[in-house]
Amino acid sequence: MADETLVKTEKIIDLSNQEAIIVSRDILSSHTITEIKYLVKYLLNSLNYIRYVAINENNHNYVPDVIKLCATKKQCLKAELLNFASLFFNEDNFHLFLETLPDNVRAIWIAAADKIFLSEKEANELLGEECVIDTHRWHQVGVCNTLGEGIFKITSSERFDYSDNNTYYLTFKSYWLRELTYRCSHHTLKDCQTAVLPDKLTVFNAEADLFQEIPILNNLRESGMLTLGRTHFFTAKLRKALDKARINNFNLNEKSTKYYEETLRSYYLIITYLLTCERTYDHVINSASPLQLIQLCVKYVFDHTSKFCELFLPHITCIDRDYDYSHRNTNRLMRSFERSLLTLKSSMWVSIEQVLYQTRCFFDNKTYVSILIQEPTSYYNIGFKLHDKNADEPIKYDEIITRVTYQSIKSVLLAMASWGIIEIAYDPTTTGNGPSYLTDALRYVRLTNLGKYVLGEAKSYQLPATMVNTRKDFELNTDRLLIKVLNPNSKGNFALGKIATPITPQLYRTDFSVFLKECNTKDDIVKNINLFKKYIANEPPQIWAGFFNAMLERSNALKKVRTSYITRSIDAKDKELQDIIMHDPNIKQYILRAEGYVVLIEQAHLNDVNNILKTYGYTI
Repeated sequence: MADETLVKTEKIIDLSNQEAIIVSRDILSSHTITEIKYLVKYLLNSLNYIRYVAINENNHNYVPDVIKLCATKKQCLKAELLNFASLFFNEDNFHLFLETLPDNVRAIWIAAADKIFLSEKEANELLGEECVIDTHRWHQVGVCNTLGEGIFKITSSERFDYSDNNTYYLTFKSYWLRELTYRCSHHTLKDCQTAVLPDKLTVFNAEADLFQEIPILNNLRESGMLTLGRTHFFTAKLRKALDKARINNFNLNEKSTKYYEETLRSYYLIITYLLTCERTYDHVINSASPLQLIQLCVKYVFDHTSKFCELFLPHITCIDRDYDYSHRNTNRLMRSFERSLLTLKSSMWVSIEQVLYQTRCFFDNKTYVSILIQEPTSYYNIGFKLHDKNADEPIKYDEIITRVTYQSIKSVLLAMASWGIIEIAYDPTTTGNGPSYLTDALRYVRLTNLGKYVLGEAKSYQLPATMVNTRKDFELNTDRLLIKVLNPNSKGNFALGKIATPITPQLYRTDFSVFLKECNTKDDIVKNINLFKKYIANEPPQIWAGFFNAMLERSNALKKVRTSYITRSIDAKDKELQDIIMHDPNIKQYILRAEGYVVLIEQAHLNDVNNILKTYGYTI
């Protein structure tokens, strides 16, 4: 019972969302009365020094009846406790509950919510006492009395290892209570935005480059230079393709010497492009515009998660490759991540922490499955350990959320930046052990105009004129088939290598044999000419136009004929047959050529020849 004679601090409780209060009561009703008593223990104690008031329609403060009842009654029924607790155990008022917890207990709640699995060692340090106690049952442990009953449970890193080497972890029994704690303890992350970036951050925006790079990817694929490996993506052939593609990669300066990091954007572009092509009809890919291809590839990243871990967590081993698909962890993760991106509607920069927070808040936790891509279970982790190849160390339960789930989200952000959907800002001085140091270096993101269109936030899209590359990269000789390179970093260098050969690094020449080295049909010639006009010069001098026309006119030089011919050999010892073929006038009209005991006959007249030879006793 609360002491009403004391002067109390007044705090406002928000009762406007009655639906959330009803849902809260329904969820809490599954707890035993003993568990509910522990949940409300500190709240009931707080009634001695806090006056919780709501605001009515007339803007007047009042104490809700259920709070009055619990403040004056010594022993409340379960229904009364449920009515009381449901006012606080919702997103609007849960912060009031957290404030009533002792500092050490509140620290446990927040840490267990953040990490999902809190190690026994860290829990003991936060609480100031042993969290894991012996229940005096066969090989069973429980939670100490300070943390109460029914809130937390103990998970072992080796469920069936009955030795003394177990690592115990504290985790919430209720995912609902865990996520409610997470959301309310980090509510300030809802709005971590800035119009001006901090100093010394590197900004990357691929929106303009993308429309020049996609035709290159199309050409590489059509020529057979882009293919996926059967067992892993990073094949030697793919590395050659990455070198030829001349795609603008993230600005690493001299931070990394790792090939994977130096070609990370090329990697994300090419792999997601090829995976999209595998799942899409050829005629759709071939007829798609660059903008349509961007939409298809981004949709693939969000909709198809069977290759998720292989693509975005290549440095983590021992993830169950079927787990993320069958239990839909990653599918739900991508849905919540997409919803998080859709909140980036303004031109403001949004912190990575806010993106991670919103992604987790949007996650659908309607089953026991958590936001963890790999959920530790008694049947999976026996004999298997998640391992970080970059750091060469195992990943512990309490690190899965940060080193697996959050790392994967950051990797997807880099993939979205590769496709021009978002603009990123990162700290080039960061050192990290993720798939790339860039995942740890990310600081801020914001949607590009392209991203708003692809994600459905804008009805139309047009590449700004200021972002179109108007620089002249090549100069064509008007008298000879020579090409001077003015910009060594031009994306047109890819096309140049297909239709010309270098004399010097800055000067290339071509002729019929060079231009046609990869051409076998007229269509191939047309493709090369279009490639030239797209990347080298749209309106070439007259000598070049004549060169192209000459090749087109000379294509199909040896045309197919509809008439078919048959060759037959004659026995060199059969002089009589030779004499018949040489002198019979009826046969001679059907024999087009006879030389070296071989005759050439039009197929349509083969039966005529056969019938004539029958008069001499011969058959073909």
